[in-house]
Amino acid sequence: MKKSFLKGDMMEAWLLLITVCIILFVFIIPKHKVGPFQYLANPSTNSNSSNNSYSSNNSGSSYTQNTSGDPRKTSANAGSITLGTGNASYSIQPYEEYITIQNYGQNSIDITGWVLKNSKGDQVYRVGSSEQVFTADTVVIPQAARILGDGMEDVVLRPNETAIISTGAISNTYPYKITSFKENICTGYLGTSQYYTFSPYVGSNCVNPSSEAGIRNLDRECQDFVNSLSSCRTPEYQTVDSKGQICNGCVNGKAGLSNSCVAFIKSHFSYDSCVANHRYDANFEGNQWRIFLGQKWELWAKDHETIYLYDRQGNLVDYKKY
Repeated sequence: MKKSFLKGDMMEAWLLLITVCIILFVFIIPKHKVGPFQYLANPSTNSNSSNNSYSSNNSGSSYTQNTSGDPRKTSANAGSITLGTGNASYSIQPYEEYITIQNYGQNSIDITGWVLKNSKGDQVYRVGSSEQVFTADTVVIPQAARILGDGMEDVVLRPNETAIISTGAISNTYPYKITSFKENICTGYLGTSQYYTFSPYVGSNCVNPSSEAGIRNLDRECQDFVNSLSSCRTPEYQTVDSKGQICNGCVNGKAGLSNSCVAFIKSHFSYDSCVANHRYDANFEGNQWRIFLGQKWELWAKDHETIYLYDRQGNLVDYKKY
């Protein structure tokens, strides 16, 4: 009788243990079914990003964000500065890839030293049987030249001004070494040059050749020729004319121009000469900065990306998802 009672207790205990195991397996233990080289969304970010390949060697960022949902913008400039995604979602070459930063506020804002960060660190990746989190890539916005060729200074966005932030750099150093700069009425000469490729195109809002001071002092043939020149294009100085005949002082294949005419053209229709003649004009400066980060690989993924912008204190200014 005693053995039968003990046997009944043991059976009830086993049944209870089995029931608890079933409840744990079905309702409590989380289930993940992922293959090799797939990622799991980080539970703290609610992200649905796809697995993107990044190659940048930038160090990790110490900047933090609110991960309970959408990140909270904590910067004092959050209401004035807006990020734009540019061509980040479809360009893969760093010299072409760019985003924008715009100042819609009423005050000028210094953005040099601010930090841009991608969302690579927001994902948990499945690599074989293990999970791995990669460090996000961060870059610091550098100084720029207000006039290309002058010294570098902080990038201060005035109201309604824009900074075009290119991931890569302009590698060609001839005839000018291209650093970060602000556009003006002369930079169109750089944009139309065969030696450079800007993404997006540099605006061609140069002074019309026929409006240059001193043109009325030229001889009639020279005036007619200058009036035929295209804006923002540096003329070519050749040793042969349009018929292939040897000549001295040919300009765009045109022979027979006076020495004073050729001298006038050389001193007015190039980037350097334009700056020398117009840098103090009231309308000289444009409203766009060109910032080159000099990265060797793309920063922004094709899709499921979030671009973060932080100020110097590490406070979130803005972010954009796509």
